[in-house]
Amino acid sequence: MSNVLRLKDSKQHDPRIDEWLARLSGDLGIIATEATRLIREIAVGGTEIFQDGSAVTCIDLAPFVYVSVLPDHVSLGFFQGAELPDPAGLLTGTGKVMRHIKLKVGGAIDAEAVVELIQSAYDDMSRRAAGTSGNRSR
Repeated sequence: MSNVLRLKDSKQHDPRIDEWLARLSGDLGIIATEATRLIREIAVGGTEIFQDGSAVTCIDLAPFVYVSVLPDHVSLGFFQGAELPDPAGLLTGTGKVMRHIKLKVGGAIDAEAVVELIQSAYDDMSRRAAGTSGNRSR
């Protein structure tokens, strides 16, 4: 398990995320709020940081998932997504490491598969963070 990025300024609960969510409106705001709620429910003991306009959740300061609102969808991104099992085929992207799900208003999505991906990403980053000797802090 290679060098894992660490976000040293993440904290147990970043109030800037709640402020950001409160400012969002419409259906995309509802989707972002629900995605953040699911992540917080799964990542008990995780830390958060509002960075680059996204809500980022970390395990041992290592980011594993983010929520970002774009003009036509909410992006639920996974920092090690290319290595996650994805039997429902929800993940998109072509990067070497990261993948994301586009959550669109009115779009059909397998909610159970989304929860499974978040749990899988949490479990994966928990192992990576615990087994990493090197550190890249930001």
